[in-house]
Parts: sequence; C-alpha cells; structure tokens
Amino acid sequence: MKRLHNRRLIRKNVLSKRRINRRKNILANESAQKNELVWRKREIRFSLIAIIISMITFSWTLYQDYKNNQEEIIINSYTPTSDTNVSVNKIGLPKSPYIVTMRIGILLTNTNEKTVTLTNYRLEQIAKIDLATNFEYPTFYSGLDQGFSDENGTSQDLPFILKKGESKLVYINTGILINNNVFEKINGVYKKENEKDIPEKIELTYRELLYYLAKAQTDLYGNKTEGETYKIDEEEKLFHHVIDIDKSDFPIFSITFKSVNGTYFEHTFYEYKHENF
Repeated sequence: MKRLHNRRLIRKNVLSKRRINRRKNILANESAQKNELVWRKREIRFSLIAIIISMITFSWTLYQDYKNNQEEIIINSYTPTSDTNVSVNKIGLPKSPYIVTMRIGILLTNTNEKTVTLTNYRLEQIAKIDLATNFEYPTFYSGLDQGFSDENGTSQDLPFILKKGESKLVYINTGILINNNVFEKINGVYKKENEKDIPEKIELTYRELLYYLAKAQTDLYGNKTEGETYKIDEEEKLFHHVIDIDKSDFPIFSITFKSVNGTYFEHTFYEYKHENF
C-alpha cells in the first residue's frame, strides 16, 4: 500500500509540474501575444502618423507651388502732399460747376515670386455724397479718370510690370465734382484774397486749396470744418482746420487693376484715408 501511495504521489507531483509548466507556457504565449499586439498597434500608429505627415508635407508642397504661381499685389494709396499741384476746372454741369483734380499716390508692390503685368484698370466712385445730382453708385463721369502720372507730373501708361519684390509708385489723377454751394463759399474767400473770381482754369498747391477751404470753413464736399488761417505775406499762408470724419459725407473711389493673366486687384481710397508715412 505504501508503494502504491508513493506512486500516486509521484504521479500527482509529475502531473502538477506538467500543469505548472503548461500554465507557464500559456502565460508566456499570452504575454508574447500581448506584446506582439502592442507592437502591432504601435506599428499601425507609427504608420498612420507617417502617412499623415506625408500627406501634410505633400499638401504643403502643393500649396506652396499654388501660392508661388498666384499673382499677389499689395496696393497702398497716399493723399496729396502740401506742394502737390491741384487743378480746378470749370465744367458744363449746372449743379456742379467745377471739377477739382487731385493726384492720389498709388503704390503697387509685388509680394510673390511671379512677375505680374498689369494691363488694364477701372476707376469708379463707389460711395455717394450729396451733390443733388441724383447719381447712382458706383458711377463713372467725364473727368473722373484723368490717367496716371509720375511724381513730376509726366504721364504714365500701362502696362505696369512688377518683378518679384518690386514696387512702383504712380499717381492716379482723380477728378472730384464740387457743387454750387461749396464753390460759392470757396469763390467768396478767393475773391476777398485776390480781388477776382476763381478763373475757369487754375492750378493751386494742395496747401493753397486747404487754406481757402479752411478760411471758408468747409471741405470740398460741403462738410463743415473749424479752424483758423494766418497770412504772413503773399507767399506764406498758414492754417489749421478740424473735421469730424464720422459725421461727414465724402466720395470714396475704387481702382481695380487687371493683370495679363486675368487676376483682379481692387483698392479703395478717399481724401481722408491717410496712409502716408
């Protein structure tokens, strides 16, 4: 009986070791499988990340190529300087007897890699003022667009060719209609100063025009201004005037350039849009 019992114990011990080893093997296999799954998930994640990075890089490259092939122009405008010539001409309109021509500086800057050739343009008045002429806006009238010139007043013609990073400063000669009420005020001041009416055609500096406007306490558009004028001698005229822009009406203009490739570049400007620096 003891021998049999010992055999059973030995057999039981052998079976227990086998079970232990089997469990160890199962656990080892499960651990290996888990590790394999973990690595597979990591590989999938790394692959997805690599694909996403590749797609982003590819998209960015396409965007850069697209951007470099696009035409880009930045446009800034500049009001006349004090010594800039301003012309005043009599016209046939009964409610707007005179047209004042201002030279507005237009700075064109090519900000892209591609050369841009501007071949055409359009100038319009896009916001109305009360001229009592029943205009609809945007509008174009005779004398509004008087072409381009350089800083010396010499005529400048299209095309304007701008290479990478290149800028070009031109002046758009813009005609501004003034109504009877404004003209009478300016003419009254001019007559007191010069003992005669404003001629049918006259050139003043922008400073001289502002002097007469300040003395008449109005701007070109009929808005009331406040200020004082000082006359040291015939040549030296000083002034200061104040206007509430938010409560004033004045014309706003739009100039749109068209490139040889059909790209449009639009810019708005007006006398009180001070971009000068």
